[in-house]
Amino acid sequence: GPAAFFEDPRATVLQAALDQVGALGWTDAALAAGARAAGFPGLANGMFPAGPVELAHHVMDEAAEHMQREVTKMTGGYGMELDGFQVAEVAVLARLDRLARVRSRWPEAMALGLRPAHAGATADRLARLADEVCHLAGDKSADFSWYTRRAAVASVCVASELHMIVDSSEDLADTKAFVKRRISELKTLDKAPSLVSDFQLGVTSVLGALGTAVVSLAPKGPGLPDPGLLAAGLQAVLQNLAAAAPAPPMGGSFGGPAAAAAEESSIAGEGPVFDGAPEEDPLAKKVDTTAARKNMKDT
Repeated sequence: GPAAFFEDPRATVLQAALDQVGALGWTDAALAAGARAAGFPGLANGMFPAGPVELAHHVMDEAAEHMQREVTKMTGGYGMELDGFQVAEVAVLARLDRLARVRSRWPEAMALGLRPAHAGATADRLARLADEVCHLAGDKSADFSWYTRRAAVASVCVASELHMIVDSSEDLADTKAFVKRRISELKTLDKAPSLVSDFQLGVTSVLGALGTAVVSLAPKGPGLPDPGLLAAGLQAVLQNLAAAAPAPPMGGSFGGPAAAAAEESSIAGEGPVFDGAPEEDPLAKKVDTTAARKNMKDT
């Protein structure tokens, strides 16, 4: 129909290339096969300047969109009363459900996304994802917890991907139980965020999951992401979140480069790194409107 006529050819090619990932992996060959199948033979190279990582990022983007749709379906119009943590659980699981279609090849996608050339774009996607999960869960914080919640959600997302890769249980039952446990831990931490460094918690959770994956896959499985790259990737996600946070995470849980980045950006008066991050502290806004009202009365 007319809608299909205006469809982005890149999206059509990426969708077609996904069918080739099982056999060809995250490769130029998969992109070329997708381009042929979609009726754009020989154009794959020009369409995807960053190469096969664009296919992995497409899967991440599509999984995030699927997550939004599923949460909206569950919370909108069905009279379901879910608390924020239940919504976060639904969101993380809906995203995993989408990634599960390529899970035999997902370790390679993770490793590809964490390469220095691609790590920035991957970290940005994970930061946006964590923000979206918190937004869907109804988080309206504009203080230090804005940052800690998103940092914790990002680490749960990454750790759950690693669990999914090696899960041999029926219908990913073990991974679902893992996500449930992590989210209930977040509930406890949310009440006392100063108990533990969010970065430590995140890295421990992710590297613990990586350890499980390494043990389960060795020696037969595909290459897993390097633990050092994984920790650096998570650090980059937290850095993005810290720079976007309405209250810079200083003197609290995080004392690394992210805190310095947040401090610098708040001094420079720069806006958030990605859409969806609060523009400013709503508490400050209230003070301003009170002052404005007073001025109106005076005039």
